[in-house]
Amino acid sequence: MFTQWCWNALTLSFLLNGCITLQSAHQDDNESSSLELEQSNTSFLFHPNILRFAILLFEIAAPTSMLVSTITKYALWPRSLKGPLGSKSLRRPVALIQHNLNIVASLLEVGVLGRIPVRLEDIPITLVYGCIYVLFMWSLKGHLVETKEPQFIYFFFDTTLGKKWTISVIFGLLTILITFYVMFTLIDDVLAWVSGGLWTNLVLIGAFSSFFCRFKD
Repeated sequence: MFTQWCWNALTLSFLLNGCITLQSAHQDDNESSSLELEQSNTSFLFHPNILRFAILLFEIAAPTSMLVSTITKYALWPRSLKGPLGSKSLRRPVALIQHNLNIVASLLEVGVLGRIPVRLEDIPITLVYGCIYVLFMWSLKGHLVETKEPQFIYFFFDTTLGKKWTISVIFGLLTILITFYVMFTLIDDVLAWVSGGLWTNLVLIGAFSSFFCRFKD
């Protein structure tokens, strides 16, 4: 599911950026020792490609997390209320965490904690991420049932509906990814522009989160 992809990407992003921060703090604590400082500078975590990957991973995870939360609140939740079980599956603890904590944690990161930038010029990376996800979904179509008949987790990924439908879906999904990337970039810019201190940013984050989070019917 796209939710799990976003959640895992965000988790890996926090883990990697957290380890880089700890390594940097360890380097600062050992400034008096030139040998330890040299070893710190050659750390695997400080390789330029790793540092770049850590930022790009967050730039993928944060906007897509906002997408997940928005779709859940404004599309999936109202639709589930019309079913026989209501919103039971969405009110489970794991579902609530993955659909709400993701966007709250992302906003806290850009507004209070590490303040990792989400830059508009890196928008192509989210398109690559979206294409990889689509290819992954298609690769599963023959492995979901024992009969090996084509099955799709999401109906709109059904390639049997024709080329025109498939191309339209791909362009539609990529457009959605671009839209939410731009939206998150604007929120990031607002938090950076206000820069009103801890409590001001927390209030803004709470206000933004209220647009994307839902916990009950």
